[in-house]
Amino acid sequence: MEKISLEYENILVDFGSQYTNLIKKLIQRDLGIMIDLIPYFQLPKTKIELNAKYPSFKRVILSGGPRSVNNPKSPKPDLSIFQDCYVFGICYGAQLIGDYYNIPIISGEKDGRTQERFICFF
Repeated sequence: MEKISLEYENILVDFGSQYTNLIKKLIQRDLGIMIDLIPYFQLPKTKIELNAKYPSFKRVILSGGPRSVNNPKSPKPDLSIFQDCYVFGICYGAQLIGDYYNIPIISGEKDGRTQERFICFF
């Protein structure tokens, strides 16, 4: 029996945030938008592979996670595969976007917790 696949226009990439499933649920329920959730390690490596798996995708949300882009062991997928689509980053996802465009990510500590910030000038 052949698998039926939905043509998702929206992709939510999970980098380990505890809120990723909640984000997906709210987008689908409150906005009525179907979105596919994929872990970062299953993200296609090339634009061709991405278009083969999601032929009609238009928007990508890069979710948060407990890592910092300043950590050499943190995952850094090639964001060039998302050319010609809208990309929104939350927490770690925003750091990835800043890092991709060579925007400095500054580490800081507040109330004993490390926080990452980036500064963007347009």
